[in-house]
Amino acid sequence: MMKRIDIVGENYFGNYTRTRTSCRGIVLDGDKILLTYESAVDQWMIPGGGLEGNESPEDCCVREVAEETGYRIEVEPCVLEIDEYYEEGKFPNFYFFGKVIGQCEMKLTEQEIERGTKPRWIPIDEAIAIFSAHASYADTDEMRRGMYLREYTALTESLDRKKRFENVYFINGTAYAGKSTMVKLLAEKHHGIACEENYHDALLEELDKEEFPCLCYTKDLEDWHDFIRRSPEEYKAWIDGVSKECEILELRILDELVKENQLIFVDTNISMETLKEIAEPDHVLIMVADPMISVNRFFERPDREKQFLYRLIMEEPDPEAAMENYRQGLMLINSQENYDHLVHSGFRVIERDEERSIEETLSLVEDAFGLKH
Repeated sequence: MMKRIDIVGENYFGNYTRTRTSCRGIVLDGDKILLTYESAVDQWMIPGGGLEGNESPEDCCVREVAEETGYRIEVEPCVLEIDEYYEEGKFPNFYFFGKVIGQCEMKLTEQEIERGTKPRWIPIDEAIAIFSAHASYADTDEMRRGMYLREYTALTESLDRKKRFENVYFINGTAYAGKSTMVKLLAEKHHGIACEENYHDALLEELDKEEFPCLCYTKDLEDWHDFIRRSPEEYKAWIDGVSKECEILELRILDELVKENQLIFVDTNISMETLKEIAEPDHVLIMVADPMISVNRFFERPDREKQFLYRLIMEEPDPEAAMENYRQGLMLINSQENYDHLVHSGFRVIERDEERSIEETLSLVEDAFGLKH
């Protein structure tokens, strides 16, 4: 039975005097989904468009996907209707699963050509991660916010995501909480795969800096001193951007790893909101330490990257002021607000305890994940 969902915008007048019906194709190929990408405005969409003349919704979906992507598809019965209500309008959207049966010539409108519209196959969970950012456009691009909310709803309602990651165990949290240590020990004990801190680094070299501007920030950096001279607010904004881009890469990597049918243990940057969509509650654990530990002990670790940053700070004309500036950035990143967001996420939480041994912590983690038999 087809499911119907209403999305009512805050600007809806309460009744509608105009309507436009659109049909969209969810076209899958294994773990990938077909989207259109508008490079001029960095915007993604599920291919589809408005009904014309007397054509059926099925025929509309087939035509629109062909025109926008160059793929001929056959469609299954409609799986989802999303009705949007904005201002004086009602905008029904019918979603169909489609299967590629051939290729054809694209027929783009002038506007689509100007916007650099191209078909792109990307991992399903990467697509969901992109559309999950709909709320971030609330103050800057209301049209994109509404569209991304619609596409996010369509994909999460029509695809069973949690089943895909049923062998994956995620650990999120603060620095100095022992996340990577636990991931490594769990993988060793349970003969699984360990995705330790920054495991997404394996993909950094192949990234497009237009799609991943934050992760590619340092590629064109001429003077690394500019990195540590940024204001605390600029530093936090960059870190937030990196986290969002890392989530896309993580989902891309995990899409491949799940094919190996092994347990996977992940030290993750994936947001609480996305984790709730892709994982069962007993497959997510939050590990936290006092936020000030991350600030006060940041340069104590012998990490090559951290010691490099320390040298840059010491080379500044006023090292004390440079260190305080960087410290303020660390405090914004490791704020009490962020800590509280993790602790009150609804997932199980383990707090750092200096009196507890590594073995005892591992036992608590196994209990949280239900891995003890």
